[in-house]
Amino acid sequence: FDVVGLEPDAAYAKFATESYGVSIIEGGWRTADIEAESIDLITAHHVLEHFQNPLAALRQFRRWLKPQGKLYLSVPNIHDAERTPFSRFHFAHLYNFTPQTLHMMALKAGFTPSRKVPPMGTSFVLEKLEKPVEEWLIFPSHAQDLKAFFETHTSLHYFLSPTPYTRSFRRIGRLFSGRIRAAFT
Repeated sequence: FDVVGLEPDAAYAKFATESYGVSIIEGGWRTADIEAESIDLITAHHVLEHFQNPLAALRQFRRWLKPQGKLYLSVPNIHDAERTPFSRFHFAHLYNFTPQTLHMMALKAGFTPSRKVPPMGTSFVLEKLEKPVEEWLIFPSHAQDLKAFFETHTSLHYFLSPTPYTRSFRRIGRLFSGRIRAAFT
């Protein structure tokens, strides 16, 4: 694979180049000198929520992608009932997403979720469309649904439910199963 990374911080860009031997463009998505339709795959894992204009970023990613290009996109999900209500919003996130809002923004930017790789929460494999979708508002009642979720999914409701306790056991199980697998492989 021909891989290139974008890193706005000079020190991190230098570290990545020296430590991993990968090509890094120092700068952000707005200033990167990347040829249109030159990239097969873009990954953006937990970065979109930090951008001042995530829709503009998606539109730029679309310009860089080849006609059959794919975008892997993952952001935190504020509509996740397993998250504690007090950790739902993070001070460093300029935008917050749900599966529905991410899906609609993708359509507006000219992407559609892959049929081969269905979304998992707010992790999507998106396929480039010929043009953005004009009728992108496909979840018109989502704001009201989200409001109702926030009103009912309180800290008290969360801690009186089995969710925080079963979540802990699942995490412990994943930790130990990984260590057991590593010991026998």
